[in-house]
Amino acid sequence: MNRFLIVTMAAAITASGFTVLPSHAAETAPARRAAFAEKAKEKLNLTDEQLRQIKSEVVVQKESLADIMKRMKSAKAILRDAIQKSDATETEIRAAAAKVAIVEADAAVLRAKLYGKINPILTSDQQATLKELNSSADELITQMISRIGGKVGRE
Repeated sequence: MNRFLIVTMAAAITASGFTVLPSHAAETAPARRAAFAEKAKEKLNLTDEQLRQIKSEVVVQKESLADIMKRMKSAKAILRDAIQKSDATETEIRAAAAKVAIVEADAAVLRAKLYGKINPILTSDQQATLKELNSSADELITQMISRIGGKVGRE
């Protein structure tokens, strides 16, 4: 559950639409949390007080975050099973994908709420840096999509 808090905190800070859920052993969660906090602190030049305030906002949503992550895990597993089912129909796959979309929409709403709480903690310079980081992330994703499309076309 702690890794989900970290990921959601990252998503809230970056206001990104992409959520990555790494599957690491639970015993490494404290190390990952500390590494994430240090990276965020460094990239945005956060003060210790700002980092404390951000963590506090995330903790307030702890139960909501855990619920969404559990629902997302379940919905994605159902979708994966539908896709891999030998006699899967388009209707079944679309129904399973729609359930994932509902959970993703709920997650987006929660990210927006967290972003609304976290963004005011940041200075205007930090907010500008955050926008630059988001633009860089968007460009990286565009490049990855382009590379994948190019490789598929050659094969």
